Amino acid sequence: MNTKHSAALAAGLVSLSLLFTGCSPDLSSTKEELTPVMVIGGYEVPYELYRYVAMNHRSDYENGLDEAEAAALWLGDEGKALLEALEADTVDTLKNLYVTISLAAEYNLTPDSTIINETVSTRMDEIYESYDNDMDAYLDTLEPYYMNDSVYRFLTQDTVLTEELFYAMLNAGDILSNEDALRAKIQSDEFIRIKQILIGSDNGKTPEENRALAEKIHAELKKGADFDALIDQYGEDLYMFNNDDGYYIIRGNRYEAFEEAAFSLQIGEFSDVVETPAGFSILKRYEKDSSYLDAHFDALCQEYFDSAYNALLQEHLTTITAEALPELDKYTIFTME
Repeated sequence: MNTKHSAALAAGLVSLSLLFTGCSPDLSSTKEELTPVMVIGGYEVPYELYRYVAMNHRSDYENGLDEAEAAALWLGDEGKALLEALEADTVDTLKNLYVTISLAAEYNLTPDSTIINETVSTRMDEIYESYDNDMDAYLDTLEPYYMNDSVYRFLTQDTVLTEELFYAMLNAGDILSNEDALRAKIQSDEFIRIKQILIGSDNGKTPEENRALAEKIHAELKKGADFDALIDQYGEDLYMFNNDDGYYIIRGNRYEAFEEAAFSLQIGEFSDVVETPAGFSILKRYEKDSSYLDAHFDALCQEYFDSAYNALLQEHLTTITAEALPELDKYTIFTME
């Protein structure tokens, strides 16, 4: 299924309360790693976090290339333009990390609050124990993701803060919690039922080949072919296999192009070919089944919760600014090896 995602960010864990014996490596960050290089939404971003995000985006850009091809990728005017895009991706990802902290402050939640710190410490202890307190093994796991202990803890803290922020929004009434109101929301046109024929982007074929196949399928549909039969014949969305129900969706949880196509349909209509990072999709809207709504009420509530939370976060994201500090000039993406 098409879902929102930014570049894949590994998550990690650290407990400052855990005491180690013997010759455990030093987990603390260096002065250089802690140097602020940007200000996002009024919060200083340390070099170590910028490095983590930037290098993971760089790895995404170079994915599948050998060393020589990766080096050549950044040469000339095209390489310069690509680097600008990479740096923009880095800033966008950092803004998405810090928007949680910024919005949480409006609900009187701070990363250094007692409940946040205690929860983070508990989760960190559990992770350490999963490595049998072998910090060398722990750090070896982080290294391929350009992470250190401090970044790992920051990401865990962000996850915990997200959970607390969601419940704060519920308590404030900014996200619906009343069962009758939730049922009305699910029964309204804000929720629709769709199925998709997906030609995936990771099936080993070129984008041109995948688009051509999707257009071929679309042509068959225009000639009257059965949508469900074509799902079985061509579809690469595993969730659609042996699934007569399809998806019940609300705006805000999936790729914008996917949602725009889905919500533009009337019941019984199918879309043109829709391109997203997941591949090429053709969507069809179906009438909702009231028995399905009752049987899957909790799951549909979660779909709404995710959508409402994302909407509030995206609204706040428009207020987040980013400013590079002079120190960033010392830490270009290609010197952070």
